[in-house]
Amino acid sequence: MLCTGNEYITGGLKKILFRQRNNHIDSILLKGVVASIYKSEDGYCWAGLRIGLVKIHPDFKQITLFKEFDGYIVRSIAGDGNGRILTGTNHGLFLQSEKVWKHIDRLNGLPDDYVNAVFFDRKNNSHWIGTNAGVCLLQYGRKVINFNDPLAKLRCNAFACDRQNNVWIATTAGLVKYAHGIFSLFNEKDRMPSDIYKLCYNEEEDKLYMLSPNQLLEIDVAQFL
Repeated sequence: MLCTGNEYITGGLKKILFRQRNNHIDSILLKGVVASIYKSEDGYCWAGLRIGLVKIHPDFKQITLFKEFDGYIVRSIAGDGNGRILTGTNHGLFLQSEKVWKHIDRLNGLPDDYVNAVFFDRKNNSHWIGTNAGVCLLQYGRKVINFNDPLAKLRCNAFACDRQNNVWIATTAGLVKYAHGIFSLFNEKDRMPSDIYKLCYNEEEDKLYMLSPNQLLEIDVAQFL
C-alpha cells in the first residue's frame, strides 16, 4: 500500500489497483498482480507487476505499458529527484533515460541480479539498492559502490531513512543500521525479529515500524542511536 498524504493506493490479488481519495474509490484492471507501487512528482502512478511495468494516468483510466519489462517481476520503484524512474527487477536494475531504459546488473557491479528494494537517499543524491546478495549504492545513476562489510552481504528486503539520516535495512538476519560509514546489526539478542521484509519510518514520532512473518514491531529510533 502507498499513502501519499491525501490518498491511499493499493493492489489487490485479482490484478486490480485501487485508489481512495476524498472518500471516493477508483479502480483499474491491470494485466498482472501488483508487486510494487510508486507515485511520481508529475502525479502518475507506477505499478510494478509480477509480469511487467505500467504507468497510470492521474485520471486512473489511461495505462502506458512498457514492453521492456514483459515477463519481469518489478519488485521496487523509486524516483531520482529529476523525474527519472528506477525499477528493481529479477533481472537487475533499470534506470529511465528519456525514452529508453538503462540496464544495470551484476556485470556492472550489482551484488546480485535480483533487486528487491530501491531507495532514494535525497541528502546524498544517491540510491540504495537491495538485492538477494546484499546492498550497494548507485551514485548519479552511473557509479556502483559496494561494501566489504559482511552485514552488507545479507539479503536486503527494504530500506528506511530516519531524520538523523541513518539508513535502516531490513534483512533476513535482522535489522541493520548504516551510520557514518558503519553497519550495525540488531537481531534476536536485541529482541528483533530475524527475518524482516518491510520497513516504514514515521518522522514526526521518530519511530520505525517493521513487518516480519509473525509480527509487526514498533521501535523508538532514539533507543538505537
